[in-house]
Parts: sequence; C-alpha cells; structure tokens
Amino acid sequence: MEPAGHIISVSRRTDVPAHYAEWFLARVRQGFCEYVHPFSRKRFRVSLRPADVLGIVFWSRDYRPMLPHLAALLEQYVFYCHLTLTGHGPALEPNAMPLETAIAAARDVARLIGPEKLVWRFDPVVFTQSGSADDTLARMRHLAHELEGATRHCVISHMSPYRRQARAFAERGLTWDEPSPELRREVAARLAEVASQHGMTLSVCCNADVVGPGVSAASCVSAHRLRSLGALIPEGWPRGPSRASCGCDRSVDIGAYDTCPSGCAYCYANQDHARAAAYHRAHDASWPSLVPPAEGT
Repeated sequence: MEPAGHIISVSRRTDVPAHYAEWFLARVRQGFCEYVHPFSRKRFRVSLRPADVLGIVFWSRDYRPMLPHLAALLEQYVFYCHLTLTGHGPALEPNAMPLETAIAAARDVARLIGPEKLVWRFDPVVFTQSGSADDTLARMRHLAHELEGATRHCVISHMSPYRRQARAFAERGLTWDEPSPELRREVAARLAEVASQHGMTLSVCCNADVVGPGVSAASCVSAHRLRSLGALIPEGWPRGPSRASCGCDRSVDIGAYDTCPSGCAYCYANQDHARAAAYHRAHDASWPSLVPPAEGT
C-alpha cells in the first residue's frame, strides 16, 4: 500500500526561495501546485495542504526573500533548508551575493529556524585553473569558522560535469581539472576534519567513492531527518534516487529546469543561462507551475 501524504522538494531544479518565493507562497495559500515532468512533459497536480504534506526540503543559495515567512511556514509544515555557500567567486558564481553578506544571511536563517534545520552545502567542489585543492580547503576553513553554531551538518560533492557544464566552462574560459580518485578521497577526508573542528558532521552527495571515516553517504531528501524534526513519516519510506549513488528518499519536486537566473557555471539544471534569465523576468506568481518555454521560443 502506498503511504499517505508526500514530501515536497523545493527545488533541485531551480532556486525557488531566492527567485520564486512569491510564487511558492502563492501556491501555499492556494493549497496546491502543478509541476511538469522534465522528460515526458506531462503536467501533474500536488496538494500543498499541511494535512497532505509530510515534510518539505528547501534548497537555495539565498533565503533572504523567504526570511519574513519562515516562522509562519514552521507553524504549518515540518521542513529543513539546504543552503549552498561555497565562496567560489565570480568566475563560477557571477551573481552570488558578497561572501560576508551570505554568511550573515545564513546566520539569520539559523536564528529563525534553528541550526538543526539548516544544512550547509559546500557543494560542488570544483578544481579549475584558478582553484586548487588548497584553495578548496582554505575556503572551507573560513566558512566553517564563520558558520560554527549556525549548522550541524555539511554536505559536499565533487563536480561530475555534464555537457551543459562543459559548455558553460568553455564560454567563460574556465578549465576543469579532474581530480584523481586519491585526491578526491584526500580532500573529502580533510574537509571532514575541518567540519568536525567546528561542530559539524559531513556527508557526500552522489560520490560513493569518497565515503570513508568521517565522510558518510548523504541523503539530501531525508525522511529520517524530517522525522527527527517531528514529521509524521512512516518507517520504511520509499527511496527516490535521482542518479547513481543518490541517497535521497522519494519526494515531489515542484521546480523546473531552465528557470534559475543565478548563472552558476557548474549548474546542471540550465541548458541556456540566458533563456533561464529571460524566463525569470517574465514569470508571474499566479502561474500554477514553473514551466520553462519550449526551446527556441
């Protein structure tokens, strides 16, 4: 028998809290949302009524548009927030807020919802001609120090480039330096040491080859984590991996690819950053779903 209710993911396909907060809040008020399957293009409707939502997993690099609403959402839903903060710099993250502003914003989120509900994503780990393993470790040390007490868990992953990422790197004059398996494991282990020094555990997303002492396999959409926060999710909740080595549990993702205007070079969710930015400029909070225009429009 299928379990009643569902977990909502908001969203692995676009940054809803940063760019579509008004849209999401309108959908909550209306009590439902529509989403489109990224391959079949079929449209589905999912309830957002608190009675039907067992938990929500948010993903964002900027929760500031949601800050005034997080307390009210906590009264209706059990949720936790993934927060991406890497300090990569403008070559990889051209539209990221200044680092110190991002740190302050992260601490604001933690004060509102509590550190147990904030998961820091130092993700992805990317080696380029201007960013080495030493650079990665230096950024981790700085950020872990600044975020100590604001979060208790960090997630990392090494970038595994798709064609769209390779194209974005080439357009920006970037070269991806593929780390050896030994270097991947060494870097993960050293990042785990840094995290531990600042009161954080560390897990790795979709990189089973670097799991080891101090480095667990991540379940980014986690029924267990939601249950620990008070969600009434039955034991034995189905798994829902999105790719090889993914440890996520089953959820309904209400985002859409090719709609995030952040423009990060390593983004796997946009085929065309200009097209995604154009979609964002045209979006309307009254739309029941986020659906990018057909290619070529």
